[in-house]
Amino acid sequence: DVSPENGEFLGRRILLGLLGAGGFEELPHIRRPPVGADSCQHTRLRDMGVEPFLLSSTLRAVLAQRLVRRLCPVCREAYQPSDIELQALNLPTNQSYTFHRAKGCMSCSNSGFDGRAGVFEFLMVDQTIRRMIHDGASEHDVETYAFRTSDNLFQNGVRHVLNGVTTVEEVIRVCRRDEDADANI
Repeated sequence: DVSPENGEFLGRRILLGLLGAGGFEELPHIRRPPVGADSCQHTRLRDMGVEPFLLSSTLRAVLAQRLVRRLCPVCREAYQPSDIELQALNLPTNQSYTFHRAKGCMSCSNSGFDGRAGVFEFLMVDQTIRRMIHDGASEHDVETYAFRTSDNLFQNGVRHVLNGVTTVEEVIRVCRRDEDADANI
């Protein structure tokens, strides 16, 4: 639950250095945000009542991960994406792309997928981000600064689509934000 009690507990764990690499996974009593929620962990922690000065002084890095189904390499089927798919991935519609979709074969038990692949984003907390967190900057402002030179979850997922690792639907399913859900993408 997101409550001041959990925030105080989490704040104490952060201060004592007891929240390790597992992050929220080490805290089974705290309900995790739904898949596809914004990935900026510092705002989740702030929403839970952890004071910004604690976050800015103790947070070193944030790693977010989602899993997408990996297309079967034996039967994946190449196709030319529609303009709607390109727009959903924020890709220009005036260029030619080859995407892949699931087909199904004996190798993948007719599912079209074989295993999972990770979609990641990594945020290294530098002095600027530390100051932004301390000053209560919005999640959007922090993300804009942090991901100016690296991929966020969605952009990393788009790379997987372009490389034929997974489908457009998988990336949208695991990386969609609330405004995308409202738009019925």
